[in-house]
Amino acid sequence: MDAADLARRLIEKVWATADREVAGEIVAKDVVVHVSRSVGPGPEGQAAVGDYWRAGFPDGRWSADDAFGVGDRAAVRWRMQGRHDGTFEGVPATREDVVLNGIAIVRVENGKIAEIWHAEDLYGLFDRIGARPEANVAAGSVRGG
Repeated sequence: MDAADLARRLIEKVWATADREVAGEIVAKDVVVHVSRSVGPGPEGQAAVGDYWRAGFPDGRWSADDAFGVGDRAAVRWRMQGRHDGTFEGVPATREDVVLNGIAIVRVENGKIAEIWHAEDLYGLFDRIGARPEANVAAGSVRGG
């Protein structure tokens, strides 16, 4: 499996469904995640990403729309579509339909994802569900509007 295939599986199996078995197969135990906050270390932490999103968007449908790689690195453009039917970041369900777009870049070592960088349009998401992001949104502080 090449880096692009692993990146696709990260989105469509691990983040989308919190599949812990797949996470253990494709994510290194000492994976380094380059984001301002994380839900936890290793494969379990990446599977918990799925739990995190499903809490607020239980019907979330994830897709890896583009994925390409060179050598040990790959980039994937992804999308999550769903309805805000649960509390997310302290914001009660609004029943708003949302589309969240993002990009993830992975580095593969010994057949597993060893590093992950990702960014998504959280500001647009919070705006759609009526939340007003504070200056420290990266630290997890969001208030409903």
